[in-house]
Amino acid sequence: MALIKMVLRKMVKNKWFIIFLMIGLLICSALMSSIPMYTDAVLQKVFIKDLENYQKESEAYPGGFTALFYLNDGSLGDVLKDVQGNNIFENDNVKKYFNKYYEDFIKTDEFFKKDFQNRIGIKVQEQVVNYSTEPRKMVHDNFKAGDFDDNAFARIQSLSNIEKHIKIVDGRLPANEKTDNIYEVMITEGALSKFKMVLNRVYVLSDVNKKGIADIKIKPVGVVGPKEEDNLYWSGNKISNFNESIIINEDLMIKDFVKAQPTQLDSAKWYSALDYHDLSLKNINKLYSGEYSISKDLSEIRSSTNINFPLKDLTTKYLGKEKQLKTMMWSLNVPVIIMLSIYLFMVSKLIIEKEKNEISLLISRGASRLQVVFGYVIEGMILALFALAVGPLLGLYLTKLLGASNGFLEFVNRKALEVKLSGSSYIYALAASGIFLLALLIPAYKASRTSIVDHKRKKARGEEKAFWQKLFLDFILLGVSAYGYYTFVQRQKLIKTAALSGSDVQVDPILFFVPVLFILGASLLFLRLYPYILKLIYKLGKRFWKPSMYGTLIQVSRSSVSYHFLMVFIMLTLSIGIFSATAARTINTNDEEKIEYKNGADIAMKLIWDRVDSGGTAPAPYGQYGGSQTSGAASAKTAQYIEPPFDAFEKLPGVEHAARVFKKQEAFAKAGNKSINNANLMAVDPYDYGNVVWYRNGLLHYHINEYLNLLSSEEAACIISSSISESTGAKAGDSITVSWNGNKEVKFNVYAVLDYWPSNLPEDNKKDEEAGENKFIVTNLNYIQDNFPKEPYEVWLKLKKDASREELYKAIADNKFIIVSNLVDTKNDIVNLKNNPSQLAVNGSLTMGFIISGVVCFLGFILYWVLSLKERNLQFGVLRAIGLSSMQLKLMMIWEQLLTSGIAMIIGSLIGLLCSKIYVVFFQLSEGFAQQIPPFKIMSYLSDRLKVYGFIGFTFILGLGILIYLLSKIKISNVIKLGED
Repeated sequence: MALIKMVLRKMVKNKWFIIFLMIGLLICSALMSSIPMYTDAVLQKVFIKDLENYQKESEAYPGGFTALFYLNDGSLGDVLKDVQGNNIFENDNVKKYFNKYYEDFIKTDEFFKKDFQNRIGIKVQEQVVNYSTEPRKMVHDNFKAGDFDDNAFARIQSLSNIEKHIKIVDGRLPANEKTDNIYEVMITEGALSKFKMVLNRVYVLSDVNKKGIADIKIKPVGVVGPKEEDNLYWSGNKISNFNESIIINEDLMIKDFVKAQPTQLDSAKWYSALDYHDLSLKNINKLYSGEYSISKDLSEIRSSTNINFPLKDLTTKYLGKEKQLKTMMWSLNVPVIIMLSIYLFMVSKLIIEKEKNEISLLISRGASRLQVVFGYVIEGMILALFALAVGPLLGLYLTKLLGASNGFLEFVNRKALEVKLSGSSYIYALAASGIFLLALLIPAYKASRTSIVDHKRKKARGEEKAFWQKLFLDFILLGVSAYGYYTFVQRQKLIKTAALSGSDVQVDPILFFVPVLFILGASLLFLRLYPYILKLIYKLGKRFWKPSMYGTLIQVSRSSVSYHFLMVFIMLTLSIGIFSATAARTINTNDEEKIEYKNGADIAMKLIWDRVDSGGTAPAPYGQYGGSQTSGAASAKTAQYIEPPFDAFEKLPGVEHAARVFKKQEAFAKAGNKSINNANLMAVDPYDYGNVVWYRNGLLHYHINEYLNLLSSEEAACIISSSISESTGAKAGDSITVSWNGNKEVKFNVYAVLDYWPSNLPEDNKKDEEAGENKFIVTNLNYIQDNFPKEPYEVWLKLKKDASREELYKAIADNKFIIVSNLVDTKNDIVNLKNNPSQLAVNGSLTMGFIISGVVCFLGFILYWVLSLKERNLQFGVLRAIGLSSMQLKLMMIWEQLLTSGIAMIIGSLIGLLCSKIYVVFFQLSEGFAQQIPPFKIMSYLSDRLKVYGFIGFTFILGLGILIYLLSKIKISNVIKLGED
């Protein structure tokens, strides 16, 4: 108890040190706890978004669980082959057959109605039970079987709680009981049309096979439709599914067909709409175990029950993504975790250094090393418990900050991530506390080995070499980083040779370690050279230095080791900041340019043209008649299209330019005796195309307009890809012939051979498992239309900067000449890209990492210099006493800052630029080499670096201002004391 009191008094005495230490520990705890929170939040957001997109695109509800049960599983024929007579259902074998499956049906029915919701693991929003009989021949009451439409076969079906989800289109709802042996039923509008039925007229569902089943009389009394088509009730049973059925009340169906006449029942369908918005990565395993348990129990009842559960397949891929994203988050945060570890170690070491005299005194007076170390264990535990309690809450806000990041140090008003605290967050925070305890106890343990005599002796001898200098850690780190670069080069060659495809994750997480090792190694190498740099500065101006500068040089050169932590801090912060800015800009820009290259323009539309043939006029979707040369040849030759007026596109609101772009895949090209299949033909109007197309400077040898001018110079001119040139031997100045779908071969003159052309990708030429080659031919649209049958083309649009997408889409929908089969909007694709979990992780983590590094650097800066001022109070007092003015002391402090922090900032900037130039290229390993179109390019913007310089510069100026203010408060009378050295 006495030890605890002593520790608490010491913490109060050193409250400012403890506060600085606590801030660093809180930030470290918050950062570590944010990793699982952010991973879960981002994946949850994208997971739900993907499920919503699946529902929109497939028009199928992803959370649907369907079980389909047939009472006749196909084996009834074996039972019936020996049955004689008309009334087959009176046969004992047939009864036994149906009774067996009827028992299974009842068990399955009870299971879904009673147990399913508790077993599946997530909320069930809607449950629908559908019973159905076999199709039966429908005739009028006064007709006989065979005297009516042969196609008039209808099922009797029921749906649970259907009355709550339908509206009466005509007539009324049927009664719940049959009257005069006639069942009142309701039908859909589709059934009314198909069967040509009349309301309130009696019809007979007849046993046309003469198997002894009694006729059933029905009377349709109402035509119904869905009250809300998008209601989950109809997600598993669309109203159109009942266009060949008549619907009766569920209770009546159960009473008269399920229970009284089970042989009439043909099938049952149980559908449950699960709330996939309630699903999270945490309860996916619970969902899987529930589904497995349900499937197992159903198969034990009856193995042939069909189960359809799309949500299981849709969620499986996210289990791998979760692991990848967590690895990436760890890797992205490696630099800042190292920074925080160094900070915690530095502050702990400063505290221990300040208390070394007290520690050595306790050891000399009989205290054991265990008692001394245990005192720091208590102190560390108090701080660690506080950080463990508060850190994850702070991490909650950090995670929301990550979700708003749109780029490096760029934030948007994006909807906040739904972040939740979990047990994993506290486990990660506990790991941060463990790092802190090590950082505190290692220097405390070392200090406990020193007696008061040893302490005074070491203090008198001055500074020793730092441990990393003795171990040559700087050279080791640089060697490891060099090996990492060598490994990258070898992998790059392998990927290029094998044309490997990239992974789903956009950044290879392992490669984040190597740049940090390089930065740390280069920083330590500079510190090894730093004393020699100071000597050089001294020698260069020793004749001119004023006393303030001379005193600063002496102070810095004699105490250079004491500045190491601070200078490493500054160099790491700036280097990591510049590297992070370049990395984020490079990743974002390259991924955006992939989209822009693939799409080719702001808007690309595929159109539906009217087709005219011998049978009249009929609409035909784009590409329908552009298949393979064998299957599409006949239709391609005979088809004629009506081209819509092109000026309709140019008049759309917000459109700056429009261009016609004809694209034909699987074209056949021939030069001499060599030929090539599966080439992409693109035909354009050169002037219009040049006004709309996206182009990256430096992608081609000359600007793209130069090549378009070549096409304009001759109608038969064409540009071919390098792969076509290599395969056929055709070069600029040669001729090639092109054809497709059995059309005649047309001659083209090759004017240029290129590697890239917007919207042409290797995967467009990829067949089966072969690696695709970028095979394309670009020529004039007018020449194509003059020599080949006219076919639908795409329309590419370039929009004005302030163009409204909403107005444009509305105008397209309202224009009767424009019928779009597919529309690609580059801006929307880029927005979707920015919501990608990998993209959010890169931007958010790099931004948060730099901000935290900057804050930690500022705290370390202030703490170091406040301690330094306190230790040098006597020195400053003596300097004032011998005649130095307050201004000269302040000037000394400024020079000291420039020689330490200032030089560290310059070197940190240089290391950051060098690291970016060498290691940012690592990010292209996240995509296969074959996917790097346009080629990977390092992007480094001055505006990004200015953000970094501004942040660190502000920190430096603010810290220097605080130090000068503290320096001005020093009083000579308080610092000069007799008897002190």
